[in-house]
Amino acid sequence: MILSLSQICAALLAGVFAWASAAKALRPGAWRQALDRYGLSPALRVPAGPGVPLAEAVVAGLLVAGLLPAGAALALALVAAFSLVLARLGTQGKSRVPCGCFGRVTDRSLRLLLARNAILAALAATVLAVKPQGWPSWQGRAPLASEALPAILVLLGLALSAWTGLRTLAALRGRGRT
Repeated sequence: MILSLSQICAALLAGVFAWASAAKALRPGAWRQALDRYGLSPALRVPAGPGVPLAEAVVAGLLVAGLLPAGAALALALVAAFSLVLARLGTQGKSRVPCGCFGRVTDRSLRLLLARNAILAALAATVLAVKPQGWPSWQGRAPLASEALPAILVLLGLALSAWTGLRTLAALRGRGRT
């Protein structure tokens, strides 16, 4: 079966959001540290601590379950919210901001983070705009156990591929400094 454009975009979104959620869950201290540096009010920061990783996991779950419009819409809302936080930091004169997105508290270029968010928003918009064909096979019913395991393995594979790519880029950057 050849995947459609919206299915490929949905799979990429599911992998990114699953990875982001897992990273925050595995390194909650780093996530809280980054969150504290965003300058949010306690009324926003307190629920965002557990709420953002949970919402990211829901995005991945919705997309894997085949509820593509719901998953893409939630992904778009999360990306828009983070972009607003970044824009606010930019208006405060910050060009580098903390990124707790994937388990680290590394300061990143504000422009780079906004560009990444634009790519994620484009993926989500594509999923919303392009009608998928024939995915998932269990549409209208709960997934069978035999269907859940391959989906989980695909998400883990996507996360591992992304992690490997980032580690490779980091290693290449380190070599250039010598």
